[in-house]
Amino acid sequence: MPIVLNASILIPWVLTPLIVTTVNYLSMASGLFPTPTGVTVPWTVPLFFSGMMATNSVMGGVLQLIDFAIVGVMWYPFLKVVDKANLALTVEENKQASDRTPLQGAQSKN
Repeated sequence: MPIVLNASILIPWVLTPLIVTTVNYLSMASGLFPTPTGVTVPWTVPLFFSGMMATNSVMGGVLQLIDFAIVGVMWYPFLKVVDKANLALTVEENKQASDRTPLQGAQSKN
């Protein structure tokens, strides 16, 4: 099911970027973490290293790791609900498939 029709996934899809952006803004505005220098870092640079390159500080990479942890903590319960629903659906489909006989619907030619 697409994200827009699945409330279990839509909620973290909308809330997570808002929370991570707020955490980043507050941590940079308070001076705990450095602000980006304006250098354009290619999107293919790995997580920790792109933060270091964007801020010229190890703390930029640390902030990215904190953001990654926040995203994981926010998404995990919602994905667990989706996984549980999919598992129940799969178990039900397998049960129905095992209840059928292999020759169901076949006609005897005797």
